[in-house]
Amino acid sequence: MFHVKHKASREGIKIGENMGSVAVGGVVLAGDLALIAKKSHGPLQGFWMIPGGGVKPGETLDLAVQREVQEETGVNASVRGIIAVRSCVLEDGRSDTHVTFLLDSISGEIRPDGREITEVKMVTLEEAQQITPMTEMSRYLIVLALEKKMQLLCPSDFLPFDFPEVAKSRYILFA
Repeated sequence: MFHVKHKASREGIKIGENMGSVAVGGVVLAGDLALIAKKSHGPLQGFWMIPGGGVKPGETLDLAVQREVQEETGVNASVRGIIAVRSCVLEDGRSDTHVTFLLDSISGEIRPDGREITEVKMVTLEEAQQITPMTEMSRYLIVLALEKKMQLLCPSDFLPFDFPEVAKSRYILFA
């Protein structure tokens, strides 16, 4: 069996020794509106973007994005599926992977966490196309979602019976 060493960090699960990280983000919709958040620190300080963050050890990607959305914005959301996977290699050679989900807002009061996020709001398609500064990936994915032009990998009921360890864990396949 294949085992991966990992350690937790503020940025998410780190795989191996400086090999890479996995993070999640969520395009959260409420009808024809999308949720955006303004970063309070780091290289993206002051930028609007989709909410998201690191995956904690023992957490599946779908649960991580729901937690991050709730923590950063106060919004409880349900996962519809995966709309994008971004994979890149940083200048120092580390792999950096970001999985973006499409979610539906189901409850909660929109409010920034006051730590990582300074403002949150819902925007229309036109506002998402014009607001600055916004990360280009966030803008691109919000526009795709609001225009209903994205492909969606949805959670399935598939459970591999040839992998008995799965029965003792939370397993989800997006296909």
